[in-house]
Parts: sequence; structure tokens; C-alpha cells
Amino acid sequence: MINQETIDKIKQVTDPVSVISQFVKLIRKGTSYRGLCPFHQEQNPSFSVLPSKGIYKCFSCGETGDVITFLMKHEAISFDEAVRRLAVRSGILVEDAVRTTEDKKHHEARECFFTLNEAAAECFVSHLDCEEAQVFLDNRGIDTETVSRFRLGFAPGIDDLLLRTLRRKGYSEELLVTNGLVFMPQSKSRLMDRFRNRMIFPIRNLSGRTVAFGGRLIVNNPKIAKYHNSPESIYYQKRRELYGLFEGKKAITKEGNCFVVEGYTDVLRLSAGGVEETVAPLGTALTIDQVKLLKRFTRCVTLMTDGDDAGRKSALAMLKLFLAEDFEVYLFPLPQGEDPDSYGKMIPEGELRMKLYAGRQDALLYFAGQIWKAAGKEALYRSRALQVIVELLACICDPIRRHFYMEQITALTGFRDIRALDPKSYPVNQTEPAVSARNKLTTREKTERRLISWLIHRGEERLVVVLGNNEIWNPNVREFVHAIIELERIQWQISLCGRIWAEIQTVQVPGQIGYKLYYQNHSDLEIAGMVCELTSPEANNAEAELRSILISMRSSDIGAVIGEMCTQLSRPVGETGIEEIKSQIIKLKKEWYILREYSLQ
Repeated sequence: MINQETIDKIKQVTDPVSVISQFVKLIRKGTSYRGLCPFHQEQNPSFSVLPSKGIYKCFSCGETGDVITFLMKHEAISFDEAVRRLAVRSGILVEDAVRTTEDKKHHEARECFFTLNEAAAECFVSHLDCEEAQVFLDNRGIDTETVSRFRLGFAPGIDDLLLRTLRRKGYSEELLVTNGLVFMPQSKSRLMDRFRNRMIFPIRNLSGRTVAFGGRLIVNNPKIAKYHNSPESIYYQKRRELYGLFEGKKAITKEGNCFVVEGYTDVLRLSAGGVEETVAPLGTALTIDQVKLLKRFTRCVTLMTDGDDAGRKSALAMLKLFLAEDFEVYLFPLPQGEDPDSYGKMIPEGELRMKLYAGRQDALLYFAGQIWKAAGKEALYRSRALQVIVELLACICDPIRRHFYMEQITALTGFRDIRALDPKSYPVNQTEPAVSARNKLTTREKTERRLISWLIHRGEERLVVVLGNNEIWNPNVREFVHAIIELERIQWQISLCGRIWAEIQTVQVPGQIGYKLYYQNHSDLEIAGMVCELTSPEANNAEAELRSILISMRSSDIGAVIGEMCTQLSRPVGETGIEEIKSQIIKLKKEWYILREYSLQ
């Protein structure tokens, strides 16, 4: 955490106009500067920078903030990174707030992880002039600018070349194993490089730091997997990253659209052809985390999957996820047997962008048409086709948008009863993405999930708690929560959250794995699924946030007990019993009011 005094100093000396003008063309208008808003598409400038106040504001879309906020939103980086960038620009030494030993240890491990990956990337780049690598690049038509932009590399077919190189630079074998750069094969008794005889595709996070590597065989071998990726780690989960997003995020924001393909070389081909707004999942099906990540840059995507049954199936699955997150979704249907890489080679230089944008279609209507056409004339098949189409409609949360599609599909199918196409009235087994179910969580479920998120993501964080006798108590988050739950007799009402809490109390998670990674890969898929959905809490005042959550849970418990007691009063009980119940209700109500007042402070 950066010292607040340092943050204030950086804000004081940084000219917002000089920073923002690197991304937006600004024209002076009196005491302010005007330009086209970088956060939405517009024809007339409504974006204003006021240097005297150190802020910016768009009078059209409402985006506002200071120079740090601008960098965070425009470059999709964290608060700390935005501050550090401005500090370097201003020549200010960044002073971190006092860290606990645990914080320092975690920070050092993280920096070591990225430093080692950087050294490995440099090593892979240094071997790019090998003949095998150059032949691969030439055959693929990948130009030097694209190679440099994506920082492609090559791993020669030598068992321990990277191991020996990095060992000479002072990195231990243990660290190389932890980063997934080397491994111990079962058939051998010595460490070997994970990537051999492969083109290397560095996978970079939004900050541009290399979190992992993807490797593709230079020469296809049916006995060996064509693609091979780094294993997951605390700092890298493939379901949360997108290949090409760091390189293409500015183009995505500018164009208001992103092409979603399936492979590394597909991204390279489109990017080399001038379509830089292209990303791909990391060798797996698209996930809801990746969709939410992309949502930070655009609400419009164009799917471009392989022109075969598997590719169309993949595009259909992507469509459901994007619709559930309220994206505008297009599809560029490729000819049978083609993929984005091969198709890009067929298009004359300079024409790819125009071809893709001119040829894309509304994805939902495209699939509805294909499904209806395949059903033929038989009533049974048509009924099943309508059921599949309605399942797509069920993914759309906005009722107005859904009604628009219902009208379009009515015209397409000739099915006159438009009400039957409404998922709310049509008797189908809807398979809405999990995100729709999350929107229906009760207040108590949301509260308990927030607490679990604190325990998993920031459980080791130390608090400074002032006790009644003015003594200082320094528990970590888990210790603090345990003490309050025991003291206030708080009950877990959501069984899944209760199971996770019970395990946190009893299971000792290895330090090198960490709670987040342990529970995200839990053997109980229900636990793993929920933890993967949780994001790290962003509140600065941890103690206040935790007290608020725990007070809310205790208040809810009291409300439930009062309700039960009121129900008891409606049943035949003796006078003594009635007085006792009323007395307990009065006590509980007093506690409830006290808690309520405390929570509103």
C-alpha cells in the first residue's frame, strides 16, 4: 500500500492536461480543455479537463475523476500501478505504508514470480533467430512488427537450455519449478524445461506483466500435444486472462468492439491484418470471468470461431455468456474448414478489417436461422428447434431487447404466437448461465458471500483494533471474524458458506499454495465454483467493513428468532410461557435496535 502523503504529493505536482492529452486530443476553451470522450463513442466533444481543480468530466456519459482515476479506467490498471506510473513521470520516489512481515513476504514472492518470468521471456526472445523459428514465422506470414508487439519467442529442442541459462543468472531450481518453467518427468530423475522445440507466446496481464507462457510445436507430432501452457499459479488462472487483451485494449476501447477468436495464431493473424481489437481464451472454453474482464473495455463483441461443428458449438456457448452480460453480439461465419488464421491469409493486404466488419451478422439471429433451417418441416423437430431458440432468448436479461428478438424470430419462423417465445411463459428447461442465478441472491446470501470473500482473499491481512481498555489487538481477518462470531453467537444460514467456514477453522492450508488457490481448486466442486465467483474486497477500512457484515448477520439472526417467538405466541401456551417469550422478544428487539443504530453510523 502506498503512503498517503506520497499520493497527495503526486496529485499536487501532476498536470492532468499533460497526462490526459497523451490519450485525448484536447483544445483549450477558457480555463478548461475540451475533447472527444475516450470512454464512449461521440461526434461532438463533451469531455472536459479542469486543471485548476485537477479533475476531468464527461458531460455526456458522466465519467469523472482525477488523473489517477483516468489512468485506472483508460489503461485498466490498479490504483497502485496508476500512482507508480505518475510517480515515475514526476520523478517522485514512491514510499509504501508500513507493511507487516506477511505483507512483505507476499510482495517479495510476487515480484520474484514476475521477475523470473521476465528473464525467461528474454531468453525465449534471444532464440528467435533460430532457423526453425524463422521458417515457422515465414510460413505463417507473421511480420516482425507483430512478433515484437506480442514479444514472441522460441524454445529450442534442448532438454535443459532454459534451466541452465536461468540458473547461471542466480535463480534456484525450486523457484523455476514453482513458476512452472521446469519440471521433473516421471521417466527421468532430473529436471527438464517445460517448453522444448516450441514457439512461445507470452501471456501478459492487463499491466503488461508476463503471468504465463503458451507453447506451440514447431512440427506437428500426433504423439505430443500441439499446445502446451504454463501450469496455473497463485498469480495466474487461465479462466481469468485473455490472450491479446493487453496488446489490444486500446484498440478495443477505440473501436467499441472486440473480435473473440479461439487460438494464439488467430489473434496474431487478425492483429497483423490491422484488426488489433482481438483476443482469445487460453486453450479452454470462454469463462464468465473472461467475459466480465472484457466488459471493462466494451459491450460489443464479434465471435470468429473455426468453420466446423466444434467451432460453431463453441460460438454458441460464447453467445450465451455474452448475452447474459448484456453484450451486443455479432458473428463472422467462416467457410467450412477455415479458421481465422487461414482465412486471414486469403484476404488481400489492407482489406481484412473491411471484410470482417462488413460480413458480420447478429449472432443470435444467425444461430436462430441455422437451427430453424436444420429442423426441416416436421413438427417434432420444429418444436425442439423453438425450444433451443427460446433457451437463447432466456439469456437476455433486458425485457425490451428480448421482445425485439422475439419479433425478429417470429418473422423468421412464421410462428405467430409471439408470447410463446417469451422464456417466462414457454415451458422449457432453461439453461441460463450461472450469472443469472447470482442476480437472485437474497440479502443474507450476499452478506455471507462477502464475508467468505474477505476470509479467502484477505484473510491474512492484519487489523489494528482498539479494545475497551485502550489496548491494541492485532488479529488477522480470520482471527477477528472468529472472535466476533463466537462472542455474538452468529449463525451461518447459508449451508455452503457454513461448510467453507467450518473448513477454514480446521484445515491448515500450505503457505505456498494460499487460501485463494486452495479453495478455487477444491475437490468439492460446489465450494470451488462459489469461490471462483468471488472477487477480492476493495474496502480500505477492513475492520469497519467486517463489523458491518457481522452486524448485518447478527441483526438477521435476531430478526429470525423474533419471528419464531411471535409465531409461538400465536399457539396455545401458559401465561408463564407467554410472559417469558415476551420478555425475550423485548431484549432481542433492544439488541436489534442497538445494532441497527451502530450500523447506520
